[in-house]
Amino acid sequence: MIKHLTWFLFLCTGVLYSEESGDIFLDSNSPNGYTLNRGVMQIGAYTSYVNLDLAKIMGSDIDASSANGVGEFSDKGGQIWFGLTNKLTAHFNFSMSDFKYRQREANVSFQELRLKRALFTDHDSIGFLTLEAGWRRHSTNKLTNSGIVNNNLSNVLHDNGWSLRLEHTKPFLAFDFHTRLGYNRYDKDGNNGQKVTELAVGLSKFWANRNQVDFYVQQYRISRNSPNFSVKDKDTNNIIYLSYKRHINNHWALDSKVQLNDNLFRGYWPFIDREISSVGFSKYGYLTLGLTYRFNYSE
Repeated sequence: MIKHLTWFLFLCTGVLYSEESGDIFLDSNSPNGYTLNRGVMQIGAYTSYVNLDLAKIMGSDIDASSANGVGEFSDKGGQIWFGLTNKLTAHFNFSMSDFKYRQREANVSFQELRLKRALFTDHDSIGFLTLEAGWRRHSTNKLTNSGIVNNNLSNVLHDNGWSLRLEHTKPFLAFDFHTRLGYNRYDKDGNNGQKVTELAVGLSKFWANRNQVDFYVQQYRISRNSPNFSVKDKDTNNIIYLSYKRHINNHWALDSKVQLNDNLFRGYWPFIDREISSVGFSKYGYLTLGLTYRFNYSE
């Protein structure tokens, strides 16, 4: 861990900084060291989707006709950020997903609560550095298996756990360069629990006061505790993420995102490991469209 942390801090010598830390739209996916100023609230809504045609365009492996394949995915959710102080931001995320795999379709709800504390803000040499603590949970509301509906499976097919993240942002030329180092522990995942470390590196470009592009790559490294269902004790999931955000004005923004995983949802949807241990695939991704509104509720 010390070796990884030393490498992380060494790496954080440059990042893409376009606006003041209190004058940005935060993103729950992209790593960054920003927090909101006191009194600022940001509200967002989003929908994610992939089907067979979109999957082919994105290069995902979807085979809904196979008994051991994966199929369509859809997700609708919302996010709220509160600037509690100039250095402390609270974030709540919730969604409802439908995912088809094997001969099943799962309807799953998700909740996540995070607190993000700024350690350095616009420091001359360090830039922006934050420490974030979080709690998250998935819970199955309904499972359809070969046309038969099973309800109230939340006590069986669910996961919950906590996380810590160190995130950094610093200007470098005309870009912001971002890094993230995280640790996640899930005592409940439908198996015997798992630990997940995450490392992400990315950059952003902001121009003409209205356009923003974010790109990052992330790796989840999963270690399972004596699994009863999963095939492997250890696993990885590598992610490529690209988004375009259009700032309509200082309050509204529209964004579109493409996320491609090389190992389905592993690392951030833990209990699904139990369900798809025998599924054959290599890449899975989806498109997300979102709308965000930001305002100062203290004025």
